[in-house]
Amino acid sequence: MHAETFTTAAPLPCYSQMMRRVIYALAVVQAALMAVAVLVSHRFTTLVAGQGLSLWMVLAAGLTLAALLVPALMLAHSRTRQHLGMAMALIPLLGLAAASVYLN
Repeated sequence: MHAETFTTAAPLPCYSQMMRRVIYALAVVQAALMAVAVLVSHRFTTLVAGQGLSLWMVLAAGLTLAALLVPALMLAHSRTRQHLGMAMALIPLLGLAAASVYLN
């Protein structure tokens, strides 16, 4: 009984599975939003400047997305660090919300 007092509590299996699905959904939504943003900015720069979006901008957007979402997807499978994965999946959306509030 005394040894069980100091062990870490594992989340319920259904809670863990649902959080994993939420992290996957957030990753898909953010990847789709990034693709739409790149396509819209490409279209905008084509219409305004007459030239396409440079490759380094697309590469930077993809690397930024990958740097935040790949570790989040990897942490989604860990029962003890799943909350960190959720936080990492929410960081890009938090940045988007902060930019939206700042610009408005």
